[in-house]
Formats: sequence, C-alpha cells, structure tokens
Amino acid sequence: MDHRRLCVRPDCSAPAEVALTYDYSQRTVWLDDLEEPMAVGAWGMCIGHANSLTVPSGWSRVDRRGQATAQPGGEEEAEEPEGDEAAPPLAFLPPLAV
Repeated sequence: MDHRRLCVRPDCSAPAEVALTYDYSQRTVWLDDLEEPMAVGAWGMCIGHANSLTVPSGWSRVDRRGQATAQPGGEEEAEEPEGDEAAPPLAFLPPLAV
C-alpha cells in the first residue's frame, strides 16, 4: 500500500511537497518545505498548487521554502525568520477551510 502524502486540493493526486500554515490574526500564510512527520496544523500541498496559491486581499503570503543553510558538520539549520515571517506555534492555528 502506498502511504505517500497527497496534495490537499480536491482532485489533485500529486504528492505533497510543501507545508502550508496560516494565522488569521496576523493575516499571513506561510509556505515551508514539507517535513515528515508534518507539523500539527500544517496542510500538505503539491508544488504546482503552492506556487499558484493566492491569499485574500489584505493577507501576506510568505514563501520560506529553501531557507535551510548548510552548517559545519553537514547539518542543516533553517535561518530564523524575522518580523512577519516568524510563524506562531502550529498547535495554536485553527484548521484551514479548503
């Protein structure tokens, strides 16, 4: 049985490769590289749907994919986003109506 995660968009059978999170109070949507296990409150999207995602008027779309930087010893560490790019803890995000 294939257990790959699929895009959350209806009728899309492409694999999910991007994690979408959002915060109503900040009117912000974040797109991050998908990690397994996926964080609570994140939605998996395929690259095509993530790239074409539009947000409501007055909202910000922050694409943080590929922000990992190589560290000595071969480990990667994500750069710390500043200001509006800093996402709130995922456990406090309400579910997304798709």
